[in-house]
Amino acid sequence: MAPFLSPRHGRRPLAAALMLALPACTAEQPDGGSTPLASDAGAAMGAELAGLGFTIDFAPDADVTIGPQDPTIGSRSMDGDPDAVGRLSTAFGQGLLESGVLPVSKHFPGHGSVTVDSHKSLPVQNDSVAELQARDWKPFEQAVTAGLPMIMMGHIAVPGLEPDVPASVSKAGYAALRGLGFAGVAVTDAMNMAAIEEQYTDDSAALALAAGADLVLMPGDVVRAHAGILAAVGSGALPAARLDEAARRVATMVLWRARVMPKPAGAAPGTGMAVSRAVSAAAVTVLDGPCSDPLIGSSVSLAGGSALERARFTAAAGRAGTSVGRGPLVVLAGYGSGPVSGQIAVSLDAPWPLAGSSAPSKTALHGNSPGAFDVLLAVLTGQATAPGKLPAAVGPYPPGKGCP
Repeated sequence: MAPFLSPRHGRRPLAAALMLALPACTAEQPDGGSTPLASDAGAAMGAELAGLGFTIDFAPDADVTIGPQDPTIGSRSMDGDPDAVGRLSTAFGQGLLESGVLPVSKHFPGHGSVTVDSHKSLPVQNDSVAELQARDWKPFEQAVTAGLPMIMMGHIAVPGLEPDVPASVSKAGYAALRGLGFAGVAVTDAMNMAAIEEQYTDDSAALALAAGADLVLMPGDVVRAHAGILAAVGSGALPAARLDEAARRVATMVLWRARVMPKPAGAAPGTGMAVSRAVSAAAVTVLDGPCSDPLIGSSVSLAGGSALERARFTAAAGRAGTSVGRGPLVVLAGYGSGPVSGQIAVSLDAPWPLAGSSAPSKTALHGNSPGAFDVLLAVLTGQATAPGKLPAAVGPYPPGKGCP
């Protein structure tokens, strides 16, 4: 059954804290040195997942972000450059495999370049198939070449494939995926999302299987989905041969994991924090302000972010010998934040809020774990430099912007 069965290919829910600590939007230097770090991150996350009893992780994200117009992928994307996304996401997936956890590259045919969140409505990708092949599909081609075993189909309509029909329930969508040479397991995105439930009811699971899905993820009502599948089999809308094909693929993958993949040793939660901190240290990016001089001294003021994020900043400041209460104002911009002001603006998730920030100093941290805040304090106090480069344009700041 092809590429993913070869042992030579064995090379993110984990504890939520580690997921946040390994920012997908790494903003790393676009050279080969970041690929081993991505693999190490996948292996560290996989080891903790395996230790908790998980056998699969619906990661990595292989979407190519278009920047602030991308409303939902955001920091889950690893870059705005297709080749970088393919290289980093594939390495992350291989790291998961090395830990005995099955990765899932997502969301084919590409969710990073549409401007509607499929959790809320159906995105329509109006770019041509040729344009998609040159951008969104490149990372998936790399995943296929590397033998990664699973790819997730997104709820995205592509008129160039089948107008008005989400790829997750479109025969043309699955044909496009198989056209990349993929012989592994195709799984849908969650079927309880609005992009599906707006126009399909009991028959969405059956439609996905008939179209080419091998696994159906999270139907809104499992009992009704099961009844819909039985009805479709009875009517002939879902051929038994299609179900046999799906079952063979899934069973083959399960056996492959048991017989060929490394036996997962597992690791205790928190074991991967050193790798997490290394990722954050490579990712932190200064857009405006000094690249090496201290920005804060023995005391700093703090605003923005969530209560948890402010508490983590305060704890990291204490470890760095800095008190919180007075001094330069640091404003945290967490997930979903708009532009912030203050003297030092720090984005914790996607860096988009920095585009409209009036702060004279702007830093993209790409994470909000305790280790990420330790890295931030080291940069703000002048104890460390910020080597990261922007993975995508942020307002007036072009891709690749960062300290020399």
